[in-house]
Amino acid sequence: MEGEARTQVEHALASAWAELESGVVGGMEGRKIIGRTEELRRDGPVLTFEIERHGAKALGSIYAEVQSWEVDLETMVTSLVGTRGRQLRRASPPWDAEEVARDIVAKLIRRRKDPRLRYHADGRLEVFISEVTPPFASKQTEVGRRSRFAEAMRSRLEPLGWIAGGRGGHTWTPPPDPLAGCPAGQ
Repeated sequence: MEGEARTQVEHALASAWAELESGVVGGMEGRKIIGRTEELRRDGPVLTFEIERHGAKALGSIYAEVQSWEVDLETMVTSLVGTRGRQLRRASPPWDAEEVARDIVAKLIRRRKDPRLRYHADGRLEVFISEVTPPFASKQTEVGRRSRFAEAMRSRLEPLGWIAGGRGGHTWTPPPDPLAGCPAGQ
């Protein structure tokens, strides 16, 4: 069904949705139908359509859920008959927390300049995590990347005596200098 017929059916369905039995299953509301149905068909008394739901997309996912619906026009009952995923855009390329941590640790041990690092006068090192992880990831991906990076840093620095501090483990205190307090030349 296309064009004006589709528009009329969508508006009629949207207006009646709250009155249909089971009309609130799957988070569906009538206002969400207009202009968004796909594969809209009528087979006898049964109207079928698919609709893309955007909940996951709003949270940064590259996937949307596509719901398949049936509406029996004789019994006035709606049924969510299935769901499937749809990829909306390409996934971000894989990000290797271990490789980035190796690079950061090599620079901080040698106190090399890097826009991702800040060296404090008291010897602490701060890693700007927002400069370390790639931008534009979903919240779940970003949290996972930051967690893997923090663990990779911890596994490299703690054996060397560095102490994690601050929220998220992105501030590090170097080990005490074993020669501190020793007179020069001894």
